[in-house]
Amino acid sequence: MRKPSVCVDANIVINALIAGPFSNQATILMARWSQAKTRFLVPSIFDYEVVSAFRRAVHLKQISKSVGEEAYQRYRRIRFSRQHNSRVLHLSWEMANRFDRSRIYDASY
Repeated sequence: MRKPSVCVDANIVINALIAGPFSNQATILMARWSQAKTRFLVPSIFDYEVVSAFRRAVHLKQISKSVGEEAYQRYRRIRFSRQHNSRVLHLSWEMANRFDRSRIYDASY
């Protein structure tokens, strides 16, 4: 039997690991997926997006350095299946242009 899979948005993981507006919902969702042994699919840029959010929160003094470090260490223990496909970059570029987005990494999902 195949494991269930889900493409996880970075904001879900960020909110599950540091206090944010949707922390409760994100924590519950991640726990449900983990309990179901769901495979977490993420784009190759995912690590940088998530960890940058931790660092930014520390820099802006929204969280302490120790909370940031704890979030980072907890993040490193989560297993993600990083997906890289050279076509994704091109498709992301096209989608960002089509929908007038300033950043292409969101389109990589």
